[in-house]
Amino acid sequence: MEDWSDKALILHLQANPADGEAAFNELYRRHAKMVRRAIARHLFDRTYVDDVHQNTFSRFWEKRHRIESPYRVKAYLGRIAHDEALNLNRTLKKVEYLSPADLEILSPLGGGKTEIDIETIHTELRIWCETHLKGKKSRILILHFLEGLKYVEIAELENLPLGSVKWNVQKTVEKLRRSKSFSNLFGF
Repeated sequence: MEDWSDKALILHLQANPADGEAAFNELYRRHAKMVRRAIARHLFDRTYVDDVHQNTFSRFWEKRHRIESPYRVKAYLGRIAHDEALNLNRTLKKVEYLSPADLEILSPLGGGKTEIDIETIHTELRIWCETHLKGKKSRILILHFLEGLKYVEIAELENLPLGSVKWNVQKTVEKLRRSKSFSNLFGF
């Protein structure tokens, strides 16, 4: 089965439940490292990577009959890994929804600082939003960076077009980078 495509493995997994374990094992062998990296990117506590990794593939096995697009196995596994990691973060009552990508947007760490206290960022960001922004702009930034909502969720919640939400986040982040109070926090 090593020479089979992902599509062929998924179709075999769905059509032959008794012989599906070999196809599943091959898919695991191919994608386990990618899934582990995706999980590590999303978890705030890296000690849970193995548990979430196992849960991801368990969920994949349970839902193998519902895979509609056998061409997109990586995307499907990545989505499960992302969901499992976020569920664990919420279960652990973490309010640290800033992803590494969000931290990169907020803080180009060129000034020698390599570790940032997430609570300090949350506090400073909330204060900055309340003092420098008005109404929906402040709420959009807080919902995105502190509450962990996606652009689509914010658009629905605030009854705004998706493009407006994205534009507001981008422009506000640019303003945030120019802010002296926030730049002092990060040393740039």
